[in-house]
Amino acid sequence: MRKIGIVFLVLLMLICTGCKGKKDPDPTPVHPTGDADKLFEEYMEEEFTGFLSSSKLNAHFAYKNLSDYGLQDMKATLGEVSEDFDFAGYHDSLDGLHTISRDALSVRNQKLYDRYESYLKTTLNFEGLENYEFYFSPNGTNVNLLTTFTEFVIRDEQDIKDMITYLNESEKYLKDAVEYTRKQAQSGIEQAASTMQGILDQVDRFLDSKGDNEVAFAINSQIDACDFLNDEQKESYKKQITEASDGPLMRGYEAIREYYQDRIGKTTSNGRFTSAEGKKYYEALLKQKTSSNMTPVEAKKLLMTALRKKLTALQKAASSVRDADAVYNPDFGYEEPEEILAFIRSKMDADFPAQADVTYSINYLDPSVASDSVAAYYLIPPLDDAVTGNVIKVNPGSNSPLYPVLAHEGYPGHCFQITYEYTNNRNPLLPVMDFIGYTEGWAMYVEALAIDYCSMKDAAAKEYIKIDNIFFYLVMGVVDIMVNYEDADMNAVGDFIGSFYDRSYADVFYGAAIDDPGTYLPYSVGMTEVENLRAKAESALGKKFSAKEFHQALFDAGIGDFEYLEYWVDQYIKSK
Repeated sequence: MRKIGIVFLVLLMLICTGCKGKKDPDPTPVHPTGDADKLFEEYMEEEFTGFLSSSKLNAHFAYKNLSDYGLQDMKATLGEVSEDFDFAGYHDSLDGLHTISRDALSVRNQKLYDRYESYLKTTLNFEGLENYEFYFSPNGTNVNLLTTFTEFVIRDEQDIKDMITYLNESEKYLKDAVEYTRKQAQSGIEQAASTMQGILDQVDRFLDSKGDNEVAFAINSQIDACDFLNDEQKESYKKQITEASDGPLMRGYEAIREYYQDRIGKTTSNGRFTSAEGKKYYEALLKQKTSSNMTPVEAKKLLMTALRKKLTALQKAASSVRDADAVYNPDFGYEEPEEILAFIRSKMDADFPAQADVTYSINYLDPSVASDSVAAYYLIPPLDDAVTGNVIKVNPGSNSPLYPVLAHEGYPGHCFQITYEYTNNRNPLLPVMDFIGYTEGWAMYVEALAIDYCSMKDAAAKEYIKIDNIFFYLVMGVVDIMVNYEDADMNAVGDFIGSFYDRSYADVFYGAAIDDPGTYLPYSVGMTEVENLRAKAESALGKKFSAKEFHQALFDAGIGDFEYLEYWVDQYIKSK
């Protein structure tokens, strides 16, 4: 949740290094006997239209054919940086939802109702706490703005004009964000010097590309391919894009650098917010990041239980590994991205629901806009272009093996899950709702399953790799809670990680928790929750359990929070 005029591009990334289904109905529903499904679908359509009309940049990524909604002539603007985030719209949406009798809806619409209600309530947890949200971080607006611009798809001439507007507005937008950050610091809410250095490193990489920056390259390459422009028009637009990206956009990033260069030697903040409000913010952040209603105490307990189990399994696998090189230099059988995904897709039909006939492209990130901590990301396509608009971006500078990365981002991971949701569940508000704990949890879970498909001969080595891939995330998830909620210092982190890693790495774990609180929670808690749902089904069903049917039950429920998903897994168990 960002306090900004636009909702920046939602990326599903791989970072390296009582139930909702049976609610009591509203005691006084406004429409107790009306056509509830019709009312609800009209409400959802209005909510989606409202989201589209709130920002043309949001709308561009969320929906390809804006003319369907009469929004093609919207004004292009980045919006304004505001000191006060307006939660009134979320309250209005929740109140409007509650005027509809949930129990009078079809099962499909009940599922949508429950998920949208959960999303709205999760967002409202941040009300009054928005000052703890930073614009800039090692994976913040300073990174996301460049990604948004480089991933912007030119569909017509107006899109080029809009991009020129966004670039020209970026200087003011970023400078206003700097001023907001300055006021945060004056109120005592400030990042640690190590976090500032990470921001400076990313900003410097982009500023060093002046004259040959990735934003201009990405947009101008598309302009060259526009068959609706003549050569003279192309050259004119390319000149404007280059001038705007090397001018206003660069000056905005220079303002970020100037601020952090000044503050990095003056700050006394350790980046932790131990006040009652700071803890309350972290509680809200954890709920959002984990797609659950867990408290930090409950989440830590969940992760510690998983850690102990994984450690036992890891030690067992390690004792049986015949070829150590198979662990440290794994051969997954394929190296080219297209070959990897084709192989995985050919193997997964026995374990997963039927695949939609979709297409995707795999591209590589330019070093100037690639974050060191991001191995790859899947770019969620427009709602009306889920069949052909899928893009997976890979960071060539990452040390992560490509096979599990593409299983995570592509199949059976994000691309598979999102396109199924779009093409089968027809969720109109998926571009709006954020259940990152489940989406990243699913991708981590299936990343491990996909490793089973490869032809690695040493079974113990394969098992070791599967467990080792998640183990770091589990440790990092616990450290995140220790540092940001329990106020653990470096020594406490060293004491904890010393059971799993060399204690000298304490500064790495501590710094990662400080730099971007909550970053590792979707992966660690999310995967643990998915694994626990599967274990529950396997325990209850015994020989009747089918992995494919379990996955089908999750996909039919749709993308949501884990309390909601547990209800539908329980229904699957009862059906057997």
